[in-house]
Parts: sequence; C-alpha cells; structure tokens
Amino acid sequence: MIVMGLSGAGKTTMLDNVKMRQSKFDYTVVNVGSMMKDMAIKRNIIINRDEIKKLEGSTMNKLRKDAYYRISGMDTNIVLDTHVTIENEEKSRIIPGIPFHSLLHLKNIAGLVYVNSPTEQVLKRRANDKKRKREVQDGSTLDNQRISDISILSYYSAYLNISLYIIENRDGKKNLNDAINKLHNAINEVFGN
Repeated sequence: MIVMGLSGAGKTTMLDNVKMRQSKFDYTVVNVGSMMKDMAIKRNIIINRDEIKKLEGSTMNKLRKDAYYRISGMDTNIVLDTHVTIENEEKSRIIPGIPFHSLLHLKNIAGLVYVNSPTEQVLKRRANDKKRKREVQDGSTLDNQRISDISILSYYSAYLNISLYIIENRDGKKNLNDAINKLHNAINEVFGN
C-alpha cells in the first residue's frame, strides 16, 4: 500500500497514529523521503531533509531510484509514506515522487491512499512545523499540485486495477480521528486484517 499526499497533509501523523492504535500489525511503514535523506546525508549531498527537493534532477533521480530499489527488495508487507509529486517553486517544477517505472518494480501493490487537506490548512501546518525548513508557497501552487496528484493516482489505480482511497484530513481532533479511522480501515482492508 502507498500513502501519499501534499507535504503537510498529515499522512505521516496519521500513519503514526494508526500504528499506535493497533496492537498488532503485519506491515512495515517506510518513509521514502527519510530513506532518501539518510542516503543523501551519508553521501554528503545534503544536511537536512528539506534540501532534497532543491537537488538537481539527476541527483534526485539517483536517490529516488536507489530508495525504490531498496524497497523492492524488502520481504514484508509495506506501507509506503511518500508523495505523488514534489514541487519546487524556485525552479518552477513538479517532479514525480513515485515515477511509473518505480511503481512497476514494487511488488504486490494492493492499494493507494491519498490524504487530502484544504489548502489553507496545509499552508498553516507547514508554517507551524518547527522541525522542518519547508518552502513557503502560495495556495494556487498547492491546488495545481493536488490536481496533478489525483490525476496521476487515478491513472495508477486504473492501470494496476487497485483501489484508490481519498481520505480528508481536516483540522480538529474529531476530524483527525475520523481520518485516522478511515486510514486504519483501508490498511486492514488491503492487508486482510
């Protein structure tokens, strides 16, 4: 299963909460960005995670290819935490977070999840995240990225003949709990728990 969404949509927070709620789980959560960051730091390419999206295309492609190669060799049920696309306003580009050729190398993808949040809430979460050095973006860039994301995922879902779950993660404790429950149910449905 692959869980995706805009940076700041809440996918990692939701996955962490799903894991805390389950007494047993038959899957490993793999954060692709963290894996790429660790490889890039080890190779002296960057010093923090948020520098990844500013890398030249060939360097980014090599890191991403290496990450998906490692993931494809894992012999366990996996929930990938990643992005459909990665935006960089400074370079006026949107690149794939999970290119089609990488998707095809992953084994037994059984479901896709898109965590969606209103643009103003994503911008607010990014601004309030003191652990990261996130880019400041305008709402129209995020809206365009969301359109690209859902278009790509719709194609992937149809091509692979697997379900696409779109989960709304709005601010507020009740809304977050509802979103976490929906993600939990989707994971259980995919892994048959």
